Amino acid sequence: MRTLFDHLSDEWNRTTLDQKVDMLQRVLQSEKITLPVLLLQYRYYYEEELANKAYVVDAIEDSLEILLQHALTK
Repeated sequence: MRTLFDHLSDEWNRTTLDQKVDMLQRVLQSEKITLPVLLLQYRYYYEEELANKAYVVDAIEDSLEILLQHALTK
């Protein structure tokens, strides 16, 4: 998930913005999870289960903004 939500990570740099948008779209179209729930679980994982990496959640909003801007300009 850092590929999608952490623009400061190495994982982010391994895929293009088009690939990220496609991944997120496929996850959400599966209807197995909603974006709010996905983000809640992502936050919980890094704030509680990997508390030493709590800083990871600080990049969520900027990462989503990058993805949204990219998707809207296609």
